[in-house]
Amino acid sequence: MARLIKVGEVDGDMIICPWHSFDFNVKTGECSVDPDLRVVTYIVKTQGDDLFIEVA
Repeated sequence: MARLIKVGEVDGDMIICPWHSFDFNVKTGECSVDPDLRVVTYIVKTQGDDLFIEVA
């Protein structure tokens, strides 16, 4: 079952999953604990007060 990582703690370029404590690089999606695991990442840009997320 997939879990949302959005409630994880961010530390630098890493986000730590609150369910199993694995950490993932927010830029690459790579897991430092298990190289076979990866999360989806998106390109995010800010322009003034606007936030743009590239999803395609």
